[in-house]
Amino acid sequence: ASISWKRAYQFAWKALTTFPFDNMIWYPDGSFQKSKPINAILEFLFHTIPAHLVDLVQLIRFREPFAVRLCHKMHSGVRLLDYFMLREWSWDTENVDKLLEWISGEDRVTFNFDLQDVDFEQYFENYVKGIRRYILKQEDNTVPAARRKLRILYILHLVLRFIMAALFYRVVTGFLSIFISFAEE
Repeated sequence: ASISWKRAYQFAWKALTTFPFDNMIWYPDGSFQKSKPINAILEFLFHTIPAHLVDLVQLIRFREPFAVRLCHKMHSGVRLLDYFMLREWSWDTENVDKLLEWISGEDRVTFNFDLQDVDFEQYFENYVKGIRRYILKQEDNTVPAARRKLRILYILHLVLRFIMAALFYRVVTGFLSIFISFAEE
């Protein structure tokens, strides 16, 4: 079985919104962009600017800013994966297929490595649950509260997207009016 980055993202997003982390600070949203300039613009609009705004609020509240630093770490981590994420990879599985045919039925059950049996949606659900439970040490009974918080973060996310679109529209129309006025002279 094979899986594309798009499907992996869809499964991960579904699992993450079904079993959200307690300490999320923003709604998980993203997209895979093939264009680096478009991706850079989206990162600036939806990561960098909001991170600076969060840090500004933190400073006003006399708390330590963290969002710009976290944003930088996130971008650095993604850059490390760019080479692998922006290419299509295929592997020859002939030897694995032969081994699977060769081993006994009992060994096939014990050493199950047939990717045809992998339910990737279930895999990502278990992955997110495992991160919650074993890495973040979050109890399963906190999921309903985390879902309520996620709904609030979603509304804030939509409001920010609207504001950013309105600002973008205002900047573009401002530049166009300046350009038009110069062209008319």
